Amino acid sequence: MNVVKQKSKYVIFAISVVTVLMAGLVFSGCNLTDSGVNVSDKGSLRVMINTGDVLSRSLLPDADMEPASFRIRGTGPFGEEFENLTTGGSSESNGLVAGDWVISVTAINADGIEIGYGENAVTIVAGILSSVTIEIRPFIGTGSLSLSVNWPPAEVGEAGLNAFLISPSGETRTLLFTMGTGTASYTDSSAEAGYYTLTLQLMDGGEVLAGIVDAVRIVQDGSTTGSYSFTDLNHPTGSASITVGVNLDEPLEVVISGGVPILAYGDSVTVNASVTNASGEELVYSWYLNGSYIGAGETAAVGADLGRGTYRLDAVVFTADGSRSGSASYAIAIE
Repeated sequence: MNVVKQKSKYVIFAISVVTVLMAGLVFSGCNLTDSGVNVSDKGSLRVMINTGDVLSRSLLPDADMEPASFRIRGTGPFGEEFENLTTGGSSESNGLVAGDWVISVTAINADGIEIGYGENAVTIVAGILSSVTIEIRPFIGTGSLSLSVNWPPAEVGEAGLNAFLISPSGETRTLLFTMGTGTASYTDSSAEAGYYTLTLQLMDGGEVLAGIVDAVRIVQDGSTTGSYSFTDLNHPTGSASITVGVNLDEPLEVVISGGVPILAYGDSVTVNASVTNASGEELVYSWYLNGSYIGAGETAAVGADLGRGTYRLDAVVFTADGSRSGSASYAIAIE
């Protein structure tokens, strides 16, 4: 079986956010809000971005799920905001107002498409080093799944496909293919994003001829396609009882009886021909005396019209269909 797969990489993102605050700052004046926050206290925020590549053998979408850049946004006290764009490593923002901040990170691929998002909260307090971890996850949504299967039609009598898409939780969905002659196709334009196990079996009636199991990933607004070619089929086997009948048209076994070796001149004798292995077949008898035909039937009478001497009597027997034959001889002396 030849299976065509898409190979790519997917990326696991780990975002570490570290606040580096300016400790021991001396301000000529302190501006306090009603809640007691000193808006003059400033700090710095450093966002650390760590990525790791894992080789995947899954059936993957056409969308590039490897991040090329990260957009970092922060929303803090009194409407304070900042935004940075980085390709990885670290990004530092200075002069941030102390207080509670929400930091979000969006992963963007090389085509400028947003492929993942994560956010978390961090409190910036003067003189204290704080840290927060943000996990970027793929967007929750739907994408498309398209599958095609082919096989040699001359080798499959009653073709069918058993196909299932199984979620990590064990939820199983039956995939109904559109069947053709030696081909089948399936399309779902609103498949839920996530990883699945695909099981696919080519059937002939109730027998499994071939099958595959593959990991499938679907992402929001992405298209995942797979093509499978079943060429080496395991045709079903069984047992057979064979009876051989031997009929090699063996020759007939002919026996002549009733004769005497010496016959007096002027006398006659009647002899009989029989077959021991005719098995009920219809037989045709012919008699010859010294090579001359003298009659048909199972018996022959000879001697009354013969002169003195030695004679040879032959009986030749055929089956009615001519497939078998046999003969016998009888010598008689007339004195």
